[in-house]
Amino acid sequence: MSDSADDRPDLSDAQRAHLRDWAEANIPRGQCPWCKSSDWQIGDPVVLPAYLADGKPLVVLPVTCERCAYVRFHSARQMGFVGDQAARPE
Repeated sequence: MSDSADDRPDLSDAQRAHLRDWAEANIPRGQCPWCKSSDWQIGDPVVLPAYLADGKPLVVLPVTCERCAYVRFHSARQMGFVGDQAARPE
């Protein structure tokens, strides 16, 4: 698996810090639904190959279980992320 620039949003350090701070304060860790571990890692934002109704790309923050690798996604838009992402291609 490669980390291409196409799947990572172009964020400033301030935007990345905002997302991380929001996630640390608001995303409940709890137990993993698969293995019941409580060890989670918050990843860097990712642009998924999906678009919202307004044509903007879906940007998410992955939260991964350290034990079994279960991944859940949280919407960066709902966290207050407002980026200059390109609209959906024609």
